[in-house]
Amino acid sequence: MSKNKVILAFCTKGQISPSVYFDTLRLVASGVIDGVLASCGTILPQTRNTAICSALQQDPDLTHLLFIDDDVSGVLPEMVQSLIDADKPIISPVTNGRQAPFKPHLRVEDIPKLIKQLEAPQDKREVIEVIGIGMGCTLIKAEVLEAIAEIGDDRKHLTWFTFDREPRE
Repeated sequence: MSKNKVILAFCTKGQISPSVYFDTLRLVASGVIDGVLASCGTILPQTRNTAICSALQQDPDLTHLLFIDDDVSGVLPEMVQSLIDADKPIISPVTNGRQAPFKPHLRVEDIPKLIKQLEAPQDKREVIEVIGIGMGCTLIKAEVLEAIAEIGDDRKHLTWFTFDREPRE
């Protein structure tokens, strides 16, 4: 089986906190990620789209793109490795909102599933399927990104993230 090739994509408004910087150094030193790129901008969907384009152009052997927003810290190599090992198309650890009350980024419908997992001993917890996740720390397989790209009218602009809430085909 071939080795995974994971690129870390920071989506930032321009500054990365010292704690996130050190988390990144730890991830690079561990070997769990194979490269880092930053995408700066104030319009988050556009910033994410730019990161994806850059990653796919930069490395055609890319197997996963790991999004970490500039306000998410505490991402450990073991956590990232567990996301990779889960072998899911899109996966995210439970992360909390950045403002009080600090609650998980989950839809109300998914909270009972999370509570059930948290009540289980740590070594018995499993990946749960949810309706939606926050994107602050999310691992996406490259094959998913390639499958859902929407090509713009200019045939060059690719779109994965938008502001619309309408379902896409």
